[in-house]
Amino acid sequence: MKPLPIGVQDFKSVRKTDKYFVDKSMLIGQILDQNDCGVFLYTRPRRFGKSLNLSMLDAFFNIKYKGNDWFDGLEISKHHEYDVYKNAFPVISIDLKSCGVKDFNGFLKDFNSILFDVFDDFTYLRESLKLSEESKQLFTKYYAGDKDESDSKNAFKKLCSMLEKHHGTKVIVLMDEYDSAVNTVSDIGLRREIIAFLKGVMSSLFKGNDSLQMGIVTGVMQITKENIFSGLNNLYVDNILSKRFDEMFGFTDSEVQKICSDYGHPEKFGEAKEWYDGYRFGNADIYNPWSILNYVSEGFEPAPYWANTSGNDILEDLLLHADDGVLKDLGTLGSGGSVIHGISASLTFDDLCGNLGSIYSLMAMSGYLKAIPGEGGYRLSIPNKELYSVFSQMTFRFVFHDDDAFESLRAFSKAILSQDVQVMERSLYALMADTLSSRVLDNEHSYQAFIAGVLMMMSGRYSVTADRESGKGYYDIRMEKMSGPGCNVVMEIKRSDDAGSRERDAAGAIRHIREKDYARGLNGPTVLYGVAFFGKEPLIVSEML
Repeated sequence: MKPLPIGVQDFKSVRKTDKYFVDKSMLIGQILDQNDCGVFLYTRPRRFGKSLNLSMLDAFFNIKYKGNDWFDGLEISKHHEYDVYKNAFPVISIDLKSCGVKDFNGFLKDFNSILFDVFDDFTYLRESLKLSEESKQLFTKYYAGDKDESDSKNAFKKLCSMLEKHHGTKVIVLMDEYDSAVNTVSDIGLRREIIAFLKGVMSSLFKGNDSLQMGIVTGVMQITKENIFSGLNNLYVDNILSKRFDEMFGFTDSEVQKICSDYGHPEKFGEAKEWYDGYRFGNADIYNPWSILNYVSEGFEPAPYWANTSGNDILEDLLLHADDGVLKDLGTLGSGGSVIHGISASLTFDDLCGNLGSIYSLMAMSGYLKAIPGEGGYRLSIPNKELYSVFSQMTFRFVFHDDDAFESLRAFSKAILSQDVQVMERSLYALMADTLSSRVLDNEHSYQAFIAGVLMMMSGRYSVTADRESGKGYYDIRMEKMSGPGCNVVMEIKRSDDAGSRERDAAGAIRHIREKDYARGLNGPTVLYGVAFFGKEPLIVSEML
């Protein structure tokens, strides 16, 4: 079996060392068929193959790789109409993932370091007979690091001009993760400085650059309007809502089926689908490629491999300021439900600095939510089992950022498995008192969504579901044990008219579970909980089934 290219983002290395490769080479043909566009922006979540695809484009277009056989046997090799473009252009590759974000001077220093590395690929220009002495001196200035902020913004455009003069053909520019620094900086003032600088770079490089054949940029989101991409009227944007390139980033059903079969376990396809499918790009159902490769590499052991692979400080800032409406939605999402909101594929600076309405767009663009178009907006939901775990870790970290609240969360989760109803009551009250407004708790579903969302932190050990059909009706919450010691859990929630009726209502909830046979299909010991609320104060009774 071929080695898996986990963490390998260089197409040349993948092909030279004969690693497993899921063929996305027709991305090249699709780009060339869009011949009316000068600059492409592809936005997808991190770890969905953007860097590897850019490396593939470099290998195909770059004049310095003329004569390579890396595309032999791939789909693009069957389409000879594209041969004229193969290794026909000088290519500038810019990777902005490594730009630091401690302060603007640090960011600029890292950017200039990237600039140096790019110029280092073209030192032959200093000996070019086709360049003037003035151009050679300018190259040396940029290469040596003797430049101010304005020079840094304009350096890539100048390099394009030099390359065109030397090679006699226009230049292709590939820029990876243009918004990495914006995503991972928490200070609003610094974010503004970085966006202003990147706007200058983009404007210089992609607007009115007569030496540019084509530009291809990747990122997680599109920062638009008065910000980074303003003024670029030749920009083609392809995002998670677009259809033209929907299968070019991430893996499809057939590709995952083939991987499972190629590595000897075709029967694992169903498990892979349950854990890592569920993303929706355009019209395509997409799997997380990073997670699939790790899943296969780890002997088909399901786990949240995508967790903690990257930061997103903008989203975290918004979660820290989540209001009651957002908290209610997070509870609904965490309990397996869906919410409807408008989604914008392009975001302004204001969206990135405290506009809570943009939280759903950011979560969809970043890969935490699936967005399906429908009446009144997009239906948002958590895509798969892996994301339930990732989602709960992310949201609980910031919604329950207070140490006392987090301790209450841990106490509740522990007590539910030991049937310690007194601790459950105290910790659940503390959680609600610290995080929820009474206005949110206007019906039984509100309590259900909140508790189910809290219990999602136990995903992995338990399959936590809410409002699903079983027996003779729809249960409120069920926790089915997946691994390790412990009991299954079925919980029914009631909203009492007064404090004195809570005990009666909680006991009635237990009877309701039994009468409706909500524990049907659960194997092993199962504990039943009846929970009755008056305001934020719960009363809980339990029985073993």
